[in-house]
Parts: sequence; C-alpha cells; structure tokens
Amino acid sequence: MIAEHPAGPASDSAAGGMDPVAGIAAAARLAVARPARLGGTRLVSVDGPSGSGKTSLAAPLAATIAETMGGDVISLRRSSGESRAGSGRHPSEAPSPPPVPDSDSRPRVAVVSTDLLATWEHPLDWWPLLQDHLLAPLASGVAADLPVVQWISGNPRPGGSVHVPPVDVLVLEGVSSGRAAVTDRLSALVWVEVPDPARRLERAVERDGEAMRPYLVRWQHDEEAHFRADGTRRRADVVIAPP
Repeated sequence: MIAEHPAGPASDSAAGGMDPVAGIAAAARLAVARPARLGGTRLVSVDGPSGSGKTSLAAPLAATIAETMGGDVISLRRSSGESRAGSGRHPSEAPSPPPVPDSDSRPRVAVVSTDLLATWEHPLDWWPLLQDHLLAPLASGVAADLPVVQWISGNPRPGGSVHVPPVDVLVLEGVSSGRAAVTDRLSALVWVEVPDPARRLERAVERDGEAMRPYLVRWQHDEEAHFRADGTRRRADVVIAPP
C-alpha cells in the first residue's frame, strides 16, 4: 500500500531525483492509488523552478495517468483572447489532444498551467484567483471558468478564460502550483528541477527570447525566495531531475 503522504520524496535520491520516464511512471501510480481530495477530483501538482521542463513533463504525465485509469486527456475550451504573439513568458504549449465529449463516461484528465495567470509584476500572488475560479468550483463538482492572460510582445493582457469541466484528475503545473496552501487537497506533488540555476536560466531564455533575460533573472530570485519559505521540495512525493 502506498503511504498517503511519505516523509520525503519518492525518488532514488533525496539530493538528486528520478529520470523523467521513471518519475512520470511513479507519479502516475501515486495519483491513481490515492484518493481524491479536491471534491471528486484528484489534484496533481507539478512544481519546481522555471526552466526545468515542468510544462514538457505535464502532458506525458497526464497521458500516463489517463492510460492507467482507462480514460482520456481532454482539451480545454478557451474563450476570446486565445492567440499569443511576440515574445514573453508563457507555457511552451504542446499540441492539444483531440476533444473528448462531455458525455463520455470514461475517466477524464485535464492539464492547467499556472503560467496562464502569472505576470512579471505578479509572479506568484494570483493564488486567490486560482482558488476561487478553478479549485473551488471543481471541489463542488461543477465546471470552472478560469480568467487567464495572454502575452503580446512580452506584455500580459487579459486573455479571456479557460473552461474546465469536472474531471477525475487535474494536473496543475507551474511555479508554486504545489504551495503549502493546497497540501490538504493534493493527491500527489511532483517536483521537477534542473539543479544548475544558470542552466535553468539559459533554458528559459531559449524558450522566451533574449529580450526577456532581465525579467527571467528577477523571476528566478522571486521563485527561489518562495521555495525557501514554502519548503515545497521537502513535501514532494516524486522528484524528477531532467537531463
């Protein structure tokens, strides 16, 4: 039997971590084995420093969870303001899975990125918005409409909303998605970290563009301060160290 909340990361080394393939498999097993704590939804957070590859890992994690449960990863409908243009901090979006009808009785898994909420001025204090417009509705078993931003030439603008129907598993990925405030509602917490901060910065610059380097440096300082105070990594169930 898998412990509800292990004392430390379920990794091969507390200082290192699992490779992505093993880590995804371990995280999927935990997510399926543990009960839902967000109403009828299992909430799985993928947290860790920027530039570590959280977005790239969230999609295969969701797919593995769906396969294990005999279900599907669903695409989420987005209202007006969907387009993105220019450089700026935003998720590296993978191709959307094919739509799954709301009436489908198979288990459903969805992925939401907190990068859709964060801005340079407010990198981490968007949590009340997430709580009120995503977590609370799902906990009550109703659909959620989450207001999000879009990035134009490095500047965030109102970007409509993302519609999230009731799902069996929600993979929430992004910096501070596994913060202490959500611990009692998590089924699993996955920590993803490329150990070298300089390498993480270069990965983020490669993703967002050289013009964003000063903003990304400041972002690193903000997230490091948050992680020190929050102790997120110490609570992680699975630690993944991408190559």
